[in-house]
Amino acid sequence: MIIEKAEIMDMEEILKLQKHAFYNEGVYCNDMNIAPLAETLDQIRLEYSRQLFLKATISQNEIVGSVRAYMKDGTVYIGRLIVREDFQNMGLGKALMHQIEREFKEAKRFELFTGKHNKKTNHFYQQLGYKVIREEKVTKILTLLYYEKNN
Repeated sequence: MIIEKAEIMDMEEILKLQKHAFYNEGVYCNDMNIAPLAETLDQIRLEYSRQLFLKATISQNEIVGSVRAYMKDGTVYIGRLIVREDFQNMGLGKALMHQIEREFKEAKRFELFTGKHNKKTNHFYQQLGYKVIREEKVTKILTLLYYEKNN
């Protein structure tokens, strides 16, 4: 498995993986128009020009994971960590997170968010040293937890 910077030509495959990864979140929220599901190829390509995308690949450059981030005023905002379902629980998400943190070693802090209901994801971020800093109720169903980790 290789973790490296994604290329613009990878955006279509990353978008497909993202839509599959966030499908259950859309079902939970009763909203199939949540941002990760509604994002278009043009939008992700625009995000590529503004953010660092990492990809995890296996044989023949098949993408099985990704994460993106950007830095503003000393804070790195991490988003859309995705790992293909058949590669979960193998340390790939952790490897992607560690690599994105290394890419921004000059940052003062890292911030991300996830759904409060997703116990597995919340436990994962806590194991990586992230602490909850606030909650945001988005809809009747969805509450987001925002995490930070000082560098």
